[in-house]
Amino acid sequence: MTIANTNTTTTTTKTHALITDPFLLSIISTSGSALTQALTLADLTASNLGPTALASNPNALHVSSAQKTLYAHLTNLRSLNRSLAHTLRNTKLLTSTLRTEIDHLHLSLQNLYYEQRHLAGEISACESYPHRYSLLPLIPLEEFYERFGGEEQWRQGTEKELMRARIAFEEEERRVLEERSGLLVRRKQELVAENFKRKEQLRRLDGDLEAFIDVSKCSVVDLQLQMK
Repeated sequence: MTIANTNTTTTTTKTHALITDPFLLSIISTSGSALTQALTLADLTASNLGPTALASNPNALHVSSAQKTLYAHLTNLRSLNRSLAHTLRNTKLLTSTLRTEIDHLHLSLQNLYYEQRHLAGEISACESYPHRYSLLPLIPLEEFYERFGGEEQWRQGTEKELMRARIAFEEEERRVLEERSGLLVRRKQELVAENFKRKEQLRRLDGDLEAFIDVSKCSVVDLQLQMK
């Protein structure tokens, strides 16, 4: 009896160290009490040889009291067992619901990973795409730095800001060149028109000169004839 009680106490202590839930601890405590009471009842009835001896035994009242206590512990244990079964059903239902939610979240996470990889691929493709601005005949960086404050000033900005500034500079330069080209084209047209006008004037002068020469020749011939 002593060894059994000692083993029961040791097992209960180890169980309490592993389990912290109050409801489960109450079940373990009730089970331990029922086990202890059952062992006590077994010790009380071990010395009885039969129903007659049990009736004449002075410990009969103790045996009856121990039986009632054991029945009370067993009744309490059955009640706790029913409560535990109900709790387990609710826990399984909650676990199933949470598992479904976790699976849904896991699927959403996988979709996000897929979108992340897709977007990373799109970004990489955009970065490696030969954009038209990268093919523009821009002036060298050294010349750009010399015109606009030096390299140290532009190191504080980003690469995009530097590229925008270079493109804006090229746009302004091309606008100025286009204006100059337009002026030169108009000047050329004016010169061509003026040249054509002078050519016409020279052509008329040539005609007048030839007519004058012809008239002069006729006058010389007439004068020579008159002198004869």
